[in-house]
Amino acid sequence: MIKIENLTKKIDNKIIFDNLNLDIPSKKITFIIGKSGIGKTTLINLIAGFTKKDSGKITFFDENGSEIKKPLVDVVFQDFNLITNISSENNILIANNVINRLLDPKELEQQAKYVSIETRQLKQNVNNLSGGEKQRIAILRSLSRDSDFILLDEPTGNLDFENGISVFENLKNIAKNKTVLVVSHNLEFAKKYADKIIRIEKGKISEENIDKTEENLANNNEKNSQLVSFKSSSYSKIAKIKQELKTGLLLTLADYKSKWVSTILFVILFLTSIFGALLFAVLNLNISASNSLKINEYQLDSVLVSKKSERNLTTFTDNEINNLREKNKTIKKITPFFTLPLLSFEYNDKRRLGAPIDYIDESKFFKNRFNFDQRNLIGRNIENIDEVIISKELATQFDIKEPKEQEIAVLTGPKDKKTLKVVGINNLVNAKKLNLTFLHHKFGENIELQKSKNRELENSQSSQSKKIEPIILRLYFENNNLENNIDNFIENNKEYGIDSSLKGITKLTYDLQNFINLIVGAILIVFIAVLLIQTIFYTKNLTDSKIKLIGILKALRAKTWQIFLYHWLNIIIISFLILVINLSVSLPLIPKIYIWILGEDAIYPSISQIVILIFIIWIAMFFIISFIYLLISWFNYKKPVTKLLKFDHF
Repeated sequence: MIKIENLTKKIDNKIIFDNLNLDIPSKKITFIIGKSGIGKTTLINLIAGFTKKDSGKITFFDENGSEIKKPLVDVVFQDFNLITNISSENNILIANNVINRLLDPKELEQQAKYVSIETRQLKQNVNNLSGGEKQRIAILRSLSRDSDFILLDEPTGNLDFENGISVFENLKNIAKNKTVLVVSHNLEFAKKYADKIIRIEKGKISEENIDKTEENLANNNEKNSQLVSFKSSSYSKIAKIKQELKTGLLLTLADYKSKWVSTILFVILFLTSIFGALLFAVLNLNISASNSLKINEYQLDSVLVSKKSERNLTTFTDNEINNLREKNKTIKKITPFFTLPLLSFEYNDKRRLGAPIDYIDESKFFKNRFNFDQRNLIGRNIENIDEVIISKELATQFDIKEPKEQEIAVLTGPKDKKTLKVVGINNLVNAKKLNLTFLHHKFGENIELQKSKNRELENSQSSQSKKIEPIILRLYFENNNLENNIDNFIENNKEYGIDSSLKGITKLTYDLQNFINLIVGAILIVFIAVLLIQTIFYTKNLTDSKIKLIGILKALRAKTWQIFLYHWLNIIIISFLILVINLSVSLPLIPKIYIWILGEDAIYPSISQIVILIFIIWIAMFFIISFIYLLISWFNYKKPVTKLLKFDHF
């Protein structure tokens, strides 16, 4: 039963109801009859709580006469207000999910027969149903929610006569265990089906009770006297979460279908903006990753160390070398240079003066360092002091196609030569664009030792030669935190002259980065600005298209957090899709783009750096877009149901 006491309502300074008093009995059909604009729809809005009353009281009672504090009141609207782009069945299931009811779809199919709804119609998209079918689906939706109070606003307004009869025949059955209130201007249907008729005319109320005792007794023996009853399954937390997600996904997919063009445009802008922001951030990184092969190829993990002296070349003692090693634990290997890194070679009457060289040895360090793939490095590593890996430049000049232990001479003095066997050809170019020839460092020591003996003989000095000491040291560092390792060494050993290829490359890289950042930054600003503008338009467009959905969910008594979750799920799904795409695309592409832009393939951002940046940028953009989206949505949500569903007429 619904009891209305001293109800007053004014709209736009027009008094609609003034101290209205009404009783709407339970288990009966009550009709409210009156002309359009007299206040019938307003009364439904007041009873349902869609419109605030100015004064008065509306109380709900169960069949035992006990007051119901929080009644579930369902409204069957004149234009049905079903959720478009989804099936009739999902409309009903969603209506139950929002009030924590879990329906069995098979039971729904069984109970639907009592309101003349077939299984085929339940599975159909509501857009493909007729007006009568939509009306019965709307009624079934209310019944399935086990609401004791069902209000119908002009239920036959959009139906032909035959469908109107079908609807009211179903309502006769429904009213046996519900309180049913019908607002209509159709007096013919009211007289045929009403248990009570309330007439509203120019502020006056008249009531007429219609005795249908004999008719009701006869109907009790008929098939259609069965009561439509739905059972709700127990709701576990997991089942509730599943239902919430299912509801959200159904509504989200319906949104995407209706706005697929703007959704695709939004996804593209979101995706490109994140990728652009990621590229901009990567170009400003302190790069921590490196290509070990390229590091070795370019000799970026090493420095050449010499003593600062304005006079003759100064050598390193054994103690000085040991001190360097002890004080700098990140040094992996020290190779001594007893000559300048330039030597002259001769082969088959061909001579090359001042060819760039480097010193190595047969140790495991260099075996692991050199990758003889027979393309960049052909042959094998040296195994003793009498072997050499010549540069491609030398091989080309001397017409050596492949290393076959050809004997090549090294000019060690005006009249002196030493012969080495060619065991490899180096096709690689280091960071200084030098194609190097590799010799054993002891070979250089022997050269200087021989020169020293020659000088002693020329000067008629004793044959007791002094120890030969290196004039240059090549220091190899640990690759982990390579730049920091080299920086620390340079900072702590300022008394030495230190030549680092890595520092030269990183300086050029950073200079180029600054220039590129200006360009990428400008483009990024434009992209983000366009994204934000598109977000506002997309949000406004989407929320405007969802005004009716928000109104339906509010009318179905969905909680605020549920409505916003379903609404927000659009952005959540798009955002996670973009995150997955960015991770799968950016991880392999960003290092390549970085190398392509800067022209440097030895150093590049690490996978961990890229992943962290993607998440930081994604989270920032996700929250900014979500804030805009939910803020605009909030303005629509605050509107009353009557505004959202556009039936605020009297």
